[in-house]
Amino acid sequence: MNTTANDDACLSIKAKHIGPIMELEGKLSPKGQNLLFATSGTGKSFISRALRALDGPIEEGEKDIDPADVVSEESSDGALSLLEGTAEITKIAFDKTFGLITRSPSQYIFHVFSSDYVGTELASRSYVLDGDIDHQIILGKENLELQDKEDDLAKVDGELDEAVRALRRAFQKGKDKLQSDLSIRANLQDFRGLELDRCRALGSLTEKLPSSAAIVEQFNALKAVPTDPDKPTSSAALSVQLDVDAARSLLERKIDQSTIAAEVKAKIEADREFFERGVKLVGDDEECPFCTQKLDVDAKAVIDAYVAYFADAEAKARTSIRRMKSQTAAIREELSRREASLNQSIIRYDALKAAFPSLSATALDTDEAHRDAIVNLLDELDALLDGKADDLTRSIKLREDFGIEAPQTKINDVIETNRARIEKLNSTVDNSTNERLALQRRGCLAFGYGFRDDNKAALEELTTKEAQRGALSDEIEALKKSSGDKVEAREKVADTLEELINFAFHGRYSFDRENFSVKRDKKDMVRGSDRTLSDGEKTVLAFCYYVAQSHLKIDEVGDYRKLYLIVDDPVSSVSFDYVYCICQILKTLRIDGGDIRINTNGTVRPKLLILTHHDFFYNVVLNNNVVQKSALFQLV
Repeated sequence: MNTTANDDACLSIKAKHIGPIMELEGKLSPKGQNLLFATSGTGKSFISRALRALDGPIEEGEKDIDPADVVSEESSDGALSLLEGTAEITKIAFDKTFGLITRSPSQYIFHVFSSDYVGTELASRSYVLDGDIDHQIILGKENLELQDKEDDLAKVDGELDEAVRALRRAFQKGKDKLQSDLSIRANLQDFRGLELDRCRALGSLTEKLPSSAAIVEQFNALKAVPTDPDKPTSSAALSVQLDVDAARSLLERKIDQSTIAAEVKAKIEADREFFERGVKLVGDDEECPFCTQKLDVDAKAVIDAYVAYFADAEAKARTSIRRMKSQTAAIREELSRREASLNQSIIRYDALKAAFPSLSATALDTDEAHRDAIVNLLDELDALLDGKADDLTRSIKLREDFGIEAPQTKINDVIETNRARIEKLNSTVDNSTNERLALQRRGCLAFGYGFRDDNKAALEELTTKEAQRGALSDEIEALKKSSGDKVEAREKVADTLEELINFAFHGRYSFDRENFSVKRDKKDMVRGSDRTLSDGEKTVLAFCYYVAQSHLKIDEVGDYRKLYLIVDDPVSSVSFDYVYCICQILKTLRIDGGDIRINTNGTVRPKLLILTHHDFFYNVVLNNNVVQKSALFQLV
């Protein structure tokens, strides 16, 4: 072994096996971390196996390691000594002939990573991690501050319990009232989901929600709806006729005045219908249709004057005017009837919709403006007809765009819109169970938000107490690391393993603390770790597991300072990225009180001896300053 170190603090290695063929004696640097590069066959594996054998049987009755598994076939015995300066810190000797191993106590705790470690701890278990750990680590002397913190925690726990109980009582009381007010069945999912913890976790409300009181009022209104209420009814489409072409022709045509005596015309026009029907009854008969007496000459002359009048153009025009005005009167009557019907439907609709929150914002449309438009048109036409009747000889122009079709269409649009709303309301009335259910669900939602808002101060206080409890728990855990309590080594192993796996695999693989298993993409590896992991990934996982298992070497917190890591070629079948990853772990590994962590500044690096025959790994260690250049050695 080439070396330039001469300090008394240097670690020296003395090794002998294969009889006289192989002997080694050399000093490493006084640094806490050293690397020994060795080609195959020069004794590197003997060093790592001998140091790994220092542990010996862990439990009484456990079989010791076979010396033949450490010493080469060509040798009958072997020995390894480590010295710090001139003082021997440990020694182990192997006698293959008698199967004996002799060990001397050491001030250091050696923990060895090698192919033997991987085979025993992981490969033999198909890379299933062993979470069956009952080892405990003594953390130190009694700590009065710890007792104070635990007393504070107990007080906060008591206050929290009382606050939670009070809130749960209030929450349950509110639930009971809600169930009674809204006649909610206990199996309603929304009601069953009402829990204090869920109420606390509610986010902001995205919709405008009525208060619980308003919902109860709506529910009571719904319950008050009679079994057979007065429902609004829909009207048929409006279809009225107005012969605008005939009216236009009548108004525009000039009609000569009749030659019949004015007094006759006045008499007839005073009761036109009577005279018109009478003329039709007499006809050409010579007898009166009523008294059957023979008509004399004077009576006949009067009747002939009446007949002549009705046959005259003036009379026919006046008849047409009367007929046209009867059309407009009929349309007015129809519009008036529909107005009354719509008003009644609106009254009934508004009375019922108040009981149904889903429809409370709706309303029936009115067609008043469109009806008024038609009435105005009828008034316009009647005025023109009256003017024509006053002077038949005058030609009156009816405007070209005159017509009731447009407002009539708009009235029918209103009728159709209202029909759909009326049908929906009537259907809701007939199926009010769904509306009741919707109200009950909204009531549950409103209760959750309402309780949160009404108890805001108490809930905020609860959150504050929980934060205090969490902070105290963290402080207690930290203090326990230097107190007289014991800590479960399983938790320490899990802490370190979780951090290393996250660092090495960047989330592709993760550690499940509860099941003490490795997951891929946060899912169980269905085929198992052995068939899922690549050879390189197995090596990296084994190295992370090895570092984490350092905690199992520790009996009390002071032992962490005695830890000495021996790493024998940790890069078998490993790609460049993982070689660099392992080097970074070796470089940044720190002992922080009772923790083994990476990337912790200002804490202690564990003592480290790296053994390798990989020149690529050696160069990465060199270039990344994993160990200082003065601590790099070659076994020749």
